[in-house]
Amino acid sequence: MHTRTRHRSSRPSLLVRDRIDSVPTWVLLIQLFIGLGWLRAGVEKVISTEWWSGVELDRFLVEHGDVTVWWYRPFVDLAVEPSLVAVSAVVMIGQLAIGTALIVGRGVGPALAVGMLLNLHFVAAGAVDPSVFYLLAQGAVALWLVESSARRRTSILVAGTTVGAAALAVVSVSGISTLHPAEVVDDPALMLSMVGVLAALAGVDSLRRRGRARRSGQRPASTAFATGSYSRSTRSRPVNVSASITR
Repeated sequence: MHTRTRHRSSRPSLLVRDRIDSVPTWVLLIQLFIGLGWLRAGVEKVISTEWWSGVELDRFLVEHGDVTVWWYRPFVDLAVEPSLVAVSAVVMIGQLAIGTALIVGRGVGPALAVGMLLNLHFVAAGAVDPSVFYLLAQGAVALWLVESSARRRTSILVAGTTVGAAALAVVSVSGISTLHPAEVVDDPALMLSMVGVLAALAGVDSLRRRGRARRSGQRPASTAFATGSYSRSTRSRPVNVSASITR
């Protein structure tokens, strides 16, 4: 009886410990920080009657209409504005789901993908801050996840993302309105171009590393995390990846 009670009471602490030990500290901190940010944004919308009715989203689109990236404007006119209530609900539910997934540590890959997609929409609509910084932080964690995977289809995903990022950079260049140091951070087109270039460079480098590892018969160095064999005590000594995989 006492043993069973003790076992039940220890389960939450074991879950917390597993959450903390499953990823590197920098990944955990980014996931928690961004996750809390998404949750805050979602809760803010849940308690706002104007968001439920679509009024707040319509106000957002009007306020940012002059700085919306040129190639995104038709999407706003044809898809967003006629469906303000539905889009508001999707954004709200999406933000809550992303935040929960990142904090709990379950479904992190899909959460990052949806989160970055939402941030791209926000920046293209004209709201650069804080979405562009969320993009970079989530992109760093997504890159770590990619480099933790030895699956061949991951290389296909990286290649597709790299091409998409390069295309984003190219189509956004023509919309850049300023190069003034004090104003560039608020220019959606410039920020999207920069994000696209950085993502494309990261993708090319990731593909290069994966190709080199495949030719040499090695697996990604981060596989110890993906296989669950990582522990924080390994930080003080080199990780034997082959032993971690076969354990």
